[in-house]
Amino acid sequence: MGTLPHSLMSYLFDTKYSFVYNYKVLVKWRCNMAVPKRKISKQRGNSRSANWKLTAPNLSECSNCHELIEGHKVCPHCGYYKGKPVVVKKEKEE
Repeated sequence: MGTLPHSLMSYLFDTKYSFVYNYKVLVKWRCNMAVPKRKISKQRGNSRSANWKLTAPNLSECSNCHELIEGHKVCPHCGYYKGKPVVVKKEKEE
């Protein structure tokens, strides 16, 4: 490791780190973030983000009213779940 820049030297010896005589220990302590080894090209980044796709929901048939519903949910049309009434639907008053 060569000589340090003047700004880092003044930081080391003008602040609370003035007791540090071995600056290599301090520099190693301050630089512990993860840094990429090389640049990721546009092609590699775009091909990774190309795999974010929307998928159609898996629909199944309600056993009571035979409407298409999402799995493991109460039927919004009749209020049944696995053949049992769970939600009581109110009749529309006219």
